[in-house]
Amino acid sequence: MQILNTLIIILIPSIFGLFLLSLFMQKSANRFYFWEKLALAFPIGLGAIVIVMFLLTKLVKIPLTFFSITGSLFVTAAIIGLYLLKKKAFCINLAEIKKINKFDHQNMAWWEYSLAILLAFKVIYVYFASIVKPLIDVDAFLYYSIVAKGIFFEKTFNTPYLLKHIHDKPLLPYLSQGWAFIGMHTINDALFKILFPTLFLCLLVIFYSALRKYYTRRMSMIFTFLLSTLPFLVFHVATAYGDFTMSFYYGAATIYLLLFMKSFNASDKESAFSNLLISFVLLAFAVWTKRAGIVYAGTNIFVLLTYLTVNKNKITGSDLLHAAIPLFNFFILIIPMLLYGQFNILIVIIRSILGIGNGGASAAAPAKILPPNKAGIIFSIMAKKLFLYADWHLLWALFIVSLVLFYRRSLRSPLVFLLAIIFLDVLALFVQFGTVEMFRWLLDGTIFDRLTMAYIVIITYFCAEAIIPSLKDNSLAGGTRPSPKNKKGS
Repeated sequence: MQILNTLIIILIPSIFGLFLLSLFMQKSANRFYFWEKLALAFPIGLGAIVIVMFLLTKLVKIPLTFFSITGSLFVTAAIIGLYLLKKKAFCINLAEIKKINKFDHQNMAWWEYSLAILLAFKVIYVYFASIVKPLIDVDAFLYYSIVAKGIFFEKTFNTPYLLKHIHDKPLLPYLSQGWAFIGMHTINDALFKILFPTLFLCLLVIFYSALRKYYTRRMSMIFTFLLSTLPFLVFHVATAYGDFTMSFYYGAATIYLLLFMKSFNASDKESAFSNLLISFVLLAFAVWTKRAGIVYAGTNIFVLLTYLTVNKNKITGSDLLHAAIPLFNFFILIIPMLLYGQFNILIVIIRSILGIGNGGASAAAPAKILPPNKAGIIFSIMAKKLFLYADWHLLWALFIVSLVLFYRRSLRSPLVFLLAIIFLDVLALFVQFGTVEMFRWLLDGTIFDRLTMAYIVIITYFCAEAIIPSLKDNSLAGGTRPSPKNKKGS
């Protein structure tokens, strides 16, 4: 029974996510791979459950039980289902399901088989490492787990004791873990962590699918395998911190933002705006995950507006309307989180960037004095952490190589816009560590790698996009987007 309950906390978000995904994609669903749609369904469904739990507590004011949550999901799915039935626009059809076993493996080389096996073993290892032991990470237990257990017992998060632990942090990590306990009908400090390796599996599928739409299977597998082997990323999948969840949502959101630009450049506007809609749904859940999500969302929106401005001659009034819809959905999804208290966080962040005050530092912080050469110290520590530690293998060195040896590709649209996102993210991190309190955390080494992990997926994807087209016989169609439904051997 425990195994069934554990599967339920994965299956219910996945099924509900498919309904939402069908609503977002509609007629453009055939532009996405079958496994890609399944990989998108779980994280979107999980984020939606978090919003439902928030609204049940704050708006409807009813207890958070398994039946109140699933009942709300069922009613919502039924309404969406009637609309989809009328439009005949469900994202997965019977023909796709029948093709699951028709995998064309004749053209696979032995080392491609080897990579596939290694990827499978990596996923199995991550699941094993996550659920073989109970929660042991202090901060995850002290903050997220206590609130999640409180939600299970109190059937709400709106109590003074739990709100004290939540403080001003976004709610997705708390409520998603609370959902895991509610779905299992018990407290299990090991099995509830199945959420995170499932997100890891979804990330690998999304990453591979995004590359496979434009490049060969072998190169897509190589860079997907590279992502799966990053030690610090893999380590955090087995914890219950919010950092990997942020890496997933922000990384996947930015990948689909680039896919929007690539599709739009190729005049495939139907696919482009579907990618943009998915990008901003995932970006909204990043805002729900950590306070930094507001900064990352601002970065992506700024780069999107810059892209639209640069390409204004190609954009029609209809295109602007289609681009406004994802932005509108994004703001609708984050309004509850902003009203909950993130407006204050946004103000603190802006003040920190502008150098006004101490960016939310503690009251004792003003008495501390920053060294006069703090910029040099920050740069030195960041360089050591990124290039000399084993947390990221040689990924950052590969990033520099991509910029130097493949600069023509790196500085060409639309990849240059992805580079702009990376630059702005790193710059925001540099500015953030310039505040008194954050500078202390940089010196004691407690938080730097966790913050950089938020865009490590983006950097890996940038390296793939810069390197693969520069190698002969790896680009499928000279930049035009092939349809997944017409490709074999994916």
